Formats: sequence, C-alpha cells, structure tokens
Amino acid sequence: KSPKASCRDRRSRFDTPHPPRRAWELALADTVWGCLCVALGAWHPEGQQGGGDDDVGAHGPRAAAGAEDEAEGEFFDSKSFARPVVKRYRTVEGDENWRMWYSGRDGGFDPDAIGISTGRTGLCESDDGITWRRVAGDEALGCVLDTNVEEWWGYDTVHTMAGDVQIISTDKVRGSTTESPSGAGYGVNFMFVSGGDAEEVDMGGVAFGGKSLPDGTSIKGLRMRIGLALSYDGIHWTRMEGDHHSGAIFDVGEEGEFDSLFCGWPQVVQHTPGDLRMYYTTYDRSTERWSVGLARSDDGFKWTKKGMLLSGGGVGAFDERGVSRTWTVMNPSTRNYTMFCEGHSADGGHSVGMYTSFDGVAWEPANGGRPVFEPSKEEGAWDSEHVAFPCVMPMDDGSCRMYYSCSPKAGGGSGIGMAVSDGDDWTKFTRFEG
Repeated sequence: KSPKASCRDRRSRFDTPHPPRRAWELALADTVWGCLCVALGAWHPEGQQGGGDDDVGAHGPRAAAGAEDEAEGEFFDSKSFARPVVKRYRTVEGDENWRMWYSGRDGGFDPDAIGISTGRTGLCESDDGITWRRVAGDEALGCVLDTNVEEWWGYDTVHTMAGDVQIISTDKVRGSTTESPSGAGYGVNFMFVSGGDAEEVDMGGVAFGGKSLPDGTSIKGLRMRIGLALSYDGIHWTRMEGDHHSGAIFDVGEEGEFDSLFCGWPQVVQHTPGDLRMYYTTYDRSTERWSVGLARSDDGFKWTKKGMLLSGGGVGAFDERGVSRTWTVMNPSTRNYTMFCEGHSADGGHSVGMYTSFDGVAWEPANGGRPVFEPSKEEGAWDSEHVAFPCVMPMDDGSCRMYYSCSPKAGGGSGIGMAVSDGDDWTKFTRFEG
C-alpha cells in the first residue's frame, strides 16, 4: 500500500470517534512507580548509565541488556524514562485528573539507535500530581504510542517521544467539540511528537558538549522530525499525515540552515485562537550550539517555520553552548510568557534557566542570566549530574511545579523529579521531598 493511501486510511478511521474509555479502566491495579509516590523523582530504573544527551557521540549508543519476556512484567520503560509532559485537568465530576506522558526504553530496545532519552511513549495518571499510576497502553510493552512499525518510510521508525499534548477544538475533526468522559476536557488531544528514522547521519568532527566526535562517526536516528498524532481519550493515538513525504509536519532545514541536522522536542502554545506557536530544539552544526526554532500554525495541522529564536548566552553563561528542550507558560503574576529551558554550559553541564517575553516571539534572559535550577550538590544525590527537560505547571496560588529529568553521577539510571517554586517567585525552586 502506498504512503498516501495508508495515511488516508488512518485519517478516515479517526473521523469516526470511538467511545472514550475512562483512564482508570486501563490502569494497572495498585501499580505505583517507586518513589514517584513519595518524592516523584528519586526513583529510576536500574541498569542505565547516567549522562546527558550531549554524551551521545562521546559514549556511543547505550548498551542494551537482554530483554526480559513481556509476560514476566517488563514494560517499555524498564531501562530508562524521561521527558515528562504533565497536564492538569478537571473531570466532569469536578475532581482533578493529572496526566504525564513520557518517553522510555526497555532492555531490548534497538542498541544501535541514538542514545538519548527517547524510545516509546507512555502515560501515567495522578489525583494530585505527586502519586502516579502507570496506565497500561495497548501497544508494545504497555506504551500508548510505539515507533512506526507499519510504514518503513515514516520519520519515526527507530524512536519516538511526546513533545507536548494540547487539547484543541477544531471543526476539522469530527466530534472534537464533545466532552471527554475521561476527564481530559473538551476538544481533541493533539500530541506533537518527534522521532527519528534509520538514516545514519555522518557526525565525524562535530562537537557535542565540547568534545569532537571521531571521524567516521555516524548516528542512527539522529535525523529527527516532528509529527502529529490525535486522540479522543489520550490513550489511543492515530498518526496524522504531514506535508513531508515521511509523514512529518515539516522537514529539517536545507544544508547550511540552523536546523538542518534535526528538529525535535516540540512544545506548543495556543497564543490566541488561530495562532499556535511551536518551539522546537535543534543543534546548529555551524555554530556548535543548541538552538530553539519557532513554527506557527492556525489550525495545528499545517505549520510554517519562522527561523531561530534563541541560541544561548555569552562566555561564562549557563547556556554558553546553547539552549534546548524548552517549556513555555504564561506567568499569571506578570502576564508575560516565561520560557524554561535546558542550558548547556561550556563544560557540558545541564541546568534550567529562564527567558521572558511579552509576545512569545522576542525573548530576553531572566534572573540575571543565571540558572533557576541546578543539579544537586549533595554527594551521591540522584540528580547530581544533570537536570533537564523542564515541564512547568502553574498552580492556583501563583506558584508553579517543575517536573524534570535527571541522572546521577554514579550512574544507575535516569528519572523524573519535581521541584516547587518559592511562591510566585519562579526564579527559586526547592526539590520536593515528599
């Protein structure tokens, strides 16, 4: 079957809405992730060496342990997980329903794939954003969105991850204005994803984290592109056809452009009705800096790239080697946009910094250009190596919660943590200890 025919089939299936299921019908009974129920972050799967994504080339793909039999209980995230995408909803009964989509890898995941925190996408739920229950998806190893195993030409055949989930009411999808009994709100869930295919990208001589990769180095899955999947219940997802022949919603840049290497980790802000802004991450080979690009859309389906927004600070700044993996929210106290970003320092370290904007397009560094959240200085702490992938949720009292990924210096895994701001001062955070 041709790519176009297959995409038409998928779209026609989605146009007929299925009755949404309540999420707890699919939740694993009494399944709680380690310390997620206590400290939301001191837990991580065993057997995974720590390290930030800058370590991809220097250390090569992470070694894969032999996969356990699925019947014995292994899940798609048994080896590592990261990149929390947290949303807070109200159910029709008035209760809170928190959801976290995240990416993970199991022990049998493709050992030749790029060694970053992507793989498959999963979901967990919570009543308070602190104690989490894994939702059992019906795709491979319990995930809710697997790699694209059906279409060899797809942009996400090797690895995929959720960048953001937005509920958008649109007349382009049948049934999108009806209420979701699962508590996920009105409209359709738009999941903006990024993924990589089997192309092996020549990276010989390119510097990541201050280290040049050896000549002849090629990385499978590095050529990431951004795509879209839709769902009525947040659990069952259908890929949508984008303008690019791979199914992505847009292509990487032309040779010499800042985003020619990859486009990944999208996050979307609904600025006004009919004005959606997507912030995405890339790595500029010419400047050897992590950079943030902007794309805009009036419907969430078709996007136009608008160029580079940010590429980090000057000498000595926390983001001297660039910024990446951003999360933008409206600050209710200042009524300005606040962008939390992962900063890459000259020595390869990762911390979280902040930029602010009136319009979501022109950005200025905040907090004097200093990070607002750094790796723990406590010896042996679980997040002493890197803090990355910030996802920020404003709270009713003016404070905010920051969910983040991290890894320990001693190795042993990656995990997800949470920190809480000092009231409405979003430049000061305290790690949540339960």
